[in-house]
Amino acid sequence: MTDIEKDATAPFLLYNTTRFSSLLRNFGEGVASGKYPPLPTNVDEIDFSLLTEHVRTLNSLSLSLSLAH
Repeated sequence: MTDIEKDATAPFLLYNTTRFSSLLRNFGEGVASGKYPPLPTNVDEIDFSLLTEHVRTLNSLSLSLSLAH
């Protein structure tokens, strides 16, 4: 790993942690206000057939890339 890659890791992690935190906070507020339904508590309640082919393709690609490393 080069010095540039090391230096870029911390800002990347901080940005994404902050962004994820913001998404969770906004989602929680949306659930509280009735804008969004709450997340299922059981994975068996999730209808994965609603995923589009595009999303399934991206998920497969992501999984393939993570296994390659």
